[in-house]
Amino acid sequence: MNKVLILLVFFLVNMSCGALSREENPYFYYVMCKYAYLNKDFKSAEELCEKTVSLMPDTRKAYKELIKILIKENKIQKAEKYAQIYKSKFKSPDDYIFLAKVFNTIGNFRKALKILEEGLKKNPENPQIMFYLADMYLKRGKFKNAEDLLKKVIKTNFNQKEQAYYLLARIEILKGNLKKAADYLEKAFSIEKQNPDIFVLLGEIYRQLGEYKKAENVYLQALKYNPDDFQALSRLFQIYVETDQYEKAKQIIDKLAKLYPFEKDVLLKQFYLYLKINKVKQLIPKLKDYIKKHPNDTDALLILGMAYEATGDYKNAEEVYQKALKIKPDDEEIIDKLVSLLVKEKKYQKAIDILQEAYINNPQNYTYLEEMADVEDLSGHTEEAVETIKEAIEENPKDEYLYFKLATYLDKLGKWKEAEKALKKAIEIRPNFSDALNYLGYSYIIRNENVDEGIELVKKALKYSPDNPAYLDSLAWGYYKKGDYKKAYEIIKKVIKKIKDDPVVLYHFGAILEAIGEKEKAKEYYKKALDLLKNMKEEPEKGLKEKIKQRLKNLK
Repeated sequence: MNKVLILLVFFLVNMSCGALSREENPYFYYVMCKYAYLNKDFKSAEELCEKTVSLMPDTRKAYKELIKILIKENKIQKAEKYAQIYKSKFKSPDDYIFLAKVFNTIGNFRKALKILEEGLKKNPENPQIMFYLADMYLKRGKFKNAEDLLKKVIKTNFNQKEQAYYLLARIEILKGNLKKAADYLEKAFSIEKQNPDIFVLLGEIYRQLGEYKKAENVYLQALKYNPDDFQALSRLFQIYVETDQYEKAKQIIDKLAKLYPFEKDVLLKQFYLYLKINKVKQLIPKLKDYIKKHPNDTDALLILGMAYEATGDYKNAEEVYQKALKIKPDDEEIIDKLVSLLVKEKKYQKAIDILQEAYINNPQNYTYLEEMADVEDLSGHTEEAVETIKEAIEENPKDEYLYFKLATYLDKLGKWKEAEKALKKAIEIRPNFSDALNYLGYSYIIRNENVDEGIELVKKALKYSPDNPAYLDSLAWGYYKKGDYKKAYEIIKKVIKKIKDDPVVLYHFGAILEAIGEKEKAKEYYKKALDLLKNMKEEPEKGLKEKIKQRLKNLK
């Protein structure tokens, strides 16, 4: 503690207390306790406050200060002891609320609840006790008790009535009554326009209800009182974007960028909006100016790289990402952006080198091996991808997704039996792994190995993802293989509404249409599938193009 400060306090206290000796002067100890606490000398503060309490046993302030210090020191039992003494001495409504807060802070929720219930019995019309008790009931899941008390509170002269309306709104949200919640929040908002808890929740409810104009009005009202409020501006920006009011959204996000230039979230929102309205080029000079002043801000560098990338300037994008990576060589987001760009540019080896270096720097992160395998596969080196993913499996043999990836590579190489083994291992680790269940089931179906088992595996996948169109396509093809064309058609109809640009699905639909006698429609879908295949470097299923051509030939 500052010795000069102590001497000064000692002097002032003794001057003010006249003839009282230091030993008899409780104010000396109380003031010294306060200053010791402010200087974080909690042990001395505790001793001085205990002395004060012994000299002034009927003074609330001394007990409150001592209990606060004991909680700060984590002396819970001692704090509870003095709280009980306080309870025996002081009985006003504020005292019950104080004690409830003390026990709530130290984690004795039952005691806090009991004290407030006792306080309410003795002060049945006190709105403060009712409010705090309602809040505790709400936290304990006793919603009906909380609601009953809060409805009483709003009929009193409680000076924080907006908080009561706010809690009532939360209860209505838990019940699923959004409109009633909005009514309560409107009442809270009419009392207090600057509380972000109130206006954010009200605006979000209107947004969920699709009442965007009302949501906009809420945020605009809040901004009248505080034009620079981050929450109100951010939410208003979101409303304008969702309602396609891009010029208004631009005004808001530009203001946010000026007010909060270091906020990554703001920079990202500004970037994505500018991207949407084809004005990314306008953002680049602003980002460059900002980076000149803050050259080590990797968030800004990332966004500048994304801006260059969006405008097709891959050279500058790569340079910026590389600069960011030098500043933060272990940053996963930077590595991901740079690798994705290099893959886009078909600089596969460069991407692999970056991932290898990242893995060397952080060998615990086997996901780098997984990404490396993907790049190797894309570059036409699927056998190398197999070896890399096997290395990842050695690092984490319990990751089912690694076995799934291994299976896809092996299947691509024509090593079906090994792929089948990897898929079964993935399912063994996670029996509800729907992608693996569907892949294995569909593989059985297209190979005519065990169509019945394939159908059952796909059905199991659909239990975990009932509306997945890819799984439904697999099931439809299974029934087609079984000769149940009617059932196959009923299922594939649902798929074609959701997937219109997959040549495999179009082929399946064509084949099923052909099987039920709709030959002209079948031709139409076969041709659509062929058109899509023309723009693909690799067939999604080997021999698909020839199968379709043969079917069209047979239908002539």
